[in-house]
Amino acid sequence: MQTPTPDPNHGGLLIQFLTYAWVVTVSMFGGLVSFIRRRNATTPKVPLKEQLGILFGELTISAFAGLITYWLCQYWGLHSAITAVFIAVSGHLGGKSIDAISRMYMGFIDKGNPTP
Repeated sequence: MQTPTPDPNHGGLLIQFLTYAWVVTVSMFGGLVSFIRRRNATTPKVPLKEQLGILFGELTISAFAGLITYWLCQYWGLHSAITAVFIAVSGHLGGKSIDAISRMYMGFIDKGNPTP
């Protein structure tokens, strides 16, 4: 028998907190991978103090992108495994992911549908 997956919308406060912590962690990990890949491809090397500022910004944007992606996946009713993949990839894409979601949103607005 399969154990039911807890629904964060109907669970306790602890489950909701753990869900959001998981979402932010996965998306920030995607952002960290993106940062490391970009850093390794960059020459000349940037000073450490600047790198930490860039990393902080990258992780913040990645967390935001991951949260938006999570909420979209919840709205669409996607399985938790594919949701995790989408969250990680959107964290890796960072601002590009937010731009894509913005274009999708503007498409709904242009068609006169304020909500998808």
